[in-house]
Amino acid sequence: MRSLIRTTLALLTACAAVSQGQDSLDPEYQSYLAHISAANASLRLHETAEAKRWLAPAPAKHRRWEWHMLSRRADQSLAALAPEGLSPRGLHLRADGKMLAAVIDDTVIVLIDTRTHKIVRKITGHSSAIYAVRFSPDGTRLVTCSRDTTVRVWDLATGALLFELKRHTQPVPAITFSADGEQIVTGGTDGMLMVWDAFTGRFWRCGVCGLLVLLRANEQPHSPEQSHMTDPT
Repeated sequence: MRSLIRTTLALLTACAAVSQGQDSLDPEYQSYLAHISAANASLRLHETAEAKRWLAPAPAKHRRWEWHMLSRRADQSLAALAPEGLSPRGLHLRADGKMLAAVIDDTVIVLIDTRTHKIVRKITGHSSAIYAVRFSPDGTRLVTCSRDTTVRVWDLATGALLFELKRHTQPVPAITFSADGEQIVTGGTDGMLMVWDAFTGRFWRCGVCGLLVLLRANEQPHSPEQSHMTDPT
């Protein structure tokens, strides 16, 4: 944030100085300043894609330190993955950073080696759109949830289906593992939050959940003790 504030002040100072000089008469340079200003404003709003859109057409002959600095701020990625021209969505990175799970074509999951950028396995089985994928904390299993109302747990070494969780009556948009990897928590649009044994698929307990819980389930590891659960029996 401080860096962006300093950049803003520097840009304003540069614009003011230029406006009094000969360069202010150059329409192309004025266009360059407008693009730089718009890109900087976009970054202050954390809109990196918009910032790149403004930087790209900035006249090349006028590009100086401010253009290069804003370009670096707009893209701080370490690598760009484009495996076989696919457009992945529903991403999750394994804890060791060596494998990425991505949903493609609604019902297909691909496992991508982040070092080679190659697809190492494709997993299929859901009959409708997959909403989310999550690696287990130990990196040996993958859990997926779908509009088909099921949750499935897969073995990463073979791609085989280990078991299917089928108590939800409506689509399941949210899943997560507990921090120790021993439970899976699922949240469905049927309003139910359910806890399962992550190794056997045994149903443990359920409770009523709200939209906020559903959203948070996909954001951070969840401990069953953090929600009010009831034993259905």
